[in-house]
Amino acid sequence: MAFAIALLILAVLVMSGLVISQQLQTVRQADRLQALSHYSSRISDLVHELPKERGMSALFIGGGGQQMGHELQAQRRDTDGQIAIVRDTLRGLALSDYSAELRQNVEKGLAGLSELEGKRAEVTGLRIVGPDSFRFYTSLITNLLAVPQDSVKVSASPAVTANLLAYYNFLAVMERAGQERATGSAGSASGRFAPAQYRTLLTILAEQGAYLLAFQSYATDTQRNAAQQTLSGPIITETERLRRIAVEADAEKPLSGVNAREWFKATTDRIDLMRTIEDVLQHDLAALNQANAAEAWKILSYGSAFTFAMLMAALIVGFILARGITRPITSTKEAMRALSRGDLSTVIPGRDKRDEIGTMAEALEVFCKSMMEAEELRKAQETQKQRAAEERRIAMNALADKFEERIGEVVNNVTTASSQLQGTAADMARAAEETSGQSTAVAAASEQVKANVQTVASATEELTASIREIAQRVAKASRMTNEAVGQARSST
Repeated sequence: MAFAIALLILAVLVMSGLVISQQLQTVRQADRLQALSHYSSRISDLVHELPKERGMSALFIGGGGQQMGHELQAQRRDTDGQIAIVRDTLRGLALSDYSAELRQNVEKGLAGLSELEGKRAEVTGLRIVGPDSFRFYTSLITNLLAVPQDSVKVSASPAVTANLLAYYNFLAVMERAGQERATGSAGSASGRFAPAQYRTLLTILAEQGAYLLAFQSYATDTQRNAAQQTLSGPIITETERLRRIAVEADAEKPLSGVNAREWFKATTDRIDLMRTIEDVLQHDLAALNQANAAEAWKILSYGSAFTFAMLMAALIVGFILARGITRPITSTKEAMRALSRGDLSTVIPGRDKRDEIGTMAEALEVFCKSMMEAEELRKAQETQKQRAAEERRIAMNALADKFEERIGEVVNNVTTASSQLQGTAADMARAAEETSGQSTAVAAASEQVKANVQTVASATEELTASIREIAQRVAKASRMTNEAVGQARSST
């Protein structure tokens, strides 16, 4: 049970840790997105100034340095002010918290800004043509706008993602409007569009329309209505009129009724109107980011409080359950110790419970009864053993008395027999004395016989020696006869 309680508390801690970790991640993500959105807003402010400088540079180059000279210098100062703000904002942005792709885009934008002074010198000295100047500014602005585009990948909120997409697409619309201003200013300054400039203008207008449709698909109803109301009126009407003249004039044809300053002013006024929509989008995005961050912090606070409450509840429940378990277990343990000491009068606690403790108590009760029965059996066996020992003692005493009685009779019989044997022994002694006298006479006769036998033996030995001597002589004569026969045969 203690293990189950520990698992319960551990599960609560793990789940709470996961919830808090997830909410912390959400809070950090909201903070990162908010910081990135703030930096993107500063990028947007810079991008609002760079297209002006791009358009004025196109007019300056197209007019051979005779147009927009003072305005261009003033615009460069405005651009430098926004660049300083962007760099200052970037110092407060922890780029290490973001993706490698975003960091790479930031570095590209900073690299382009470091080349800006060199390009400005080329424009001032008329050492660069209009298309090259246009491409440089456009590439720089594109690299800078990549950061707001990457902000979409940081967001995990559908609402924030939709607002970011609407914001980025509208920035793209404004950038194409700036490109339209620069391209049209260059063409109107020279009095006609070169084929490449004309194709670029048509491409810019098409992309501008596509990005505007994308903005409308992601924007809220309020944002779409604000854009529709803003992008209407005399300024928009004048811009549309100049567009039609430029498109209908085709390439290499004179632009009649179009003045470079007039084109630049009309398109700039339109971009300024768009700027008001951009401000609305920035405000909505900042408010939504703040609301998401506040919501994430609120959820984190509630989650932490709930986690703490759950942990405390788990600890309290665990303490209550532990006391409800440890106390009966302690009582049961004391009862087991008493039984191990042989105290069979011990009362088993917890027999009335209907849980595991009750089951243990019932098992201990059975064990106690078994010990009591074993003790009664031991006592009965001890009594039986004592009774059997007493019976054996009585039987042995009776047997000893009977044995003693019989031994007494045997002793008496032996005593009587000994007396009789003593008389018989005396008679046998007298008979032995008589036999001894007779034995002496027999011994003398035996000595005489022995002497006769020895005489016969000596004669026998002498006879044996004579027979042996005769045998030897017969053998010698036989040899001599054989030798004579051999010699006779050899002589014949």
